[in-house]
Amino acid sequence: MNDKKREALMKLKRLIDERRSQMNSGVAPEMFLAVAQVYAFSNSDGVVKFAQWVRDVIMSTRTLGIDDDSVKPFLKEAYGAMASNPEKYGISDEVADTMDAPRDIRKMDITALLNEL
Repeated sequence: MNDKKREALMKLKRLIDERRSQMNSGVAPEMFLAVAQVYAFSNSDGVVKFAQWVRDVIMSTRTLGIDDDSVKPFLKEAYGAMASNPEKYGISDEVADTMDAPRDIRKMDITALLNEL
């Protein structure tokens, strides 16, 4: 794991820990952005298919003790954001063009993917 990915994971972990102490159950924009930044590193490493990407992300977050349920709600939305606006996340158009289509992502069962790990 490279230093930038580890740094992004640590930021995500800090945000998750802060959110646990708050009563608000809404999705904070900074939380979504932190998740998307972590996930963008997996894409920049060449992981472009959703199922493979989910596995890579979850394995990375687990290394820092981040609970799967803390990131699971963001997976589809973050992947879609990166596919539709790749330059914002440092992903080339060529990589973005090989990412799974939104209709395929909607059909994915994240719980089943996680059970395969």
